[in-house]
Amino acid sequence: MPRCSDGLSIVVPTYNEAQNIRELIERVESSLKGFNFEIIVVDDSSPDGTADIAEELGGKYGNVKVIRRPAKLGLASAVLEGMKLAKYDAMAVMDADLQHPPELLPKLLEKAVEGYDVVVASRYVEGGRTERWSTTRRMISRGAILLAHFLLPKTRAVRDAVSGFFCLEEAWWKGSSSTP
Repeated sequence: MPRCSDGLSIVVPTYNEAQNIRELIERVESSLKGFNFEIIVVDDSSPDGTADIAEELGGKYGNVKVIRRPAKLGLASAVLEGMKLAKYDAMAVMDADLQHPPELLPKLLEKAVEGYDVVVASRYVEGGRTERWSTTRRMISRGAILLAHFLLPKTRAVRDAVSGFFCLEEAWWKGSSSTP
């Protein structure tokens, strides 16, 4: 049964992303015109001013929250901290380095609202790409996916279990998920 989404919270963990954060936020704003959404930037004390730029854009757009963490505490804890502040019933996680196209956010949200528990934007399906990656990085990515499939058999249905760009409904991360 389709679920109703009142909006989308987008968690963006950052560390030294001053060169990318402005473009990322502007592309998210453009891609989600007409949607209710917020962007939660969780910054691990970037010395390059990433959080300052995000706060400046928060003043411009009014829907950007910035969490300044006191040290480099890591990706997973940044995502969890952002999830705690999410105000909408659908949440997306994406990197700030522009490898995840913000233009896919409406499609990810659409699938989550249709009832999928987790929607993953894969680099390894038609339309996905890894064009600026070195051979070594591609091999590491493929190896990590194989390892995930071996250690976590339920991930075998997902082509890119280590994508880092995904969307899910609140019931999933609050522990009361149901499969459509």
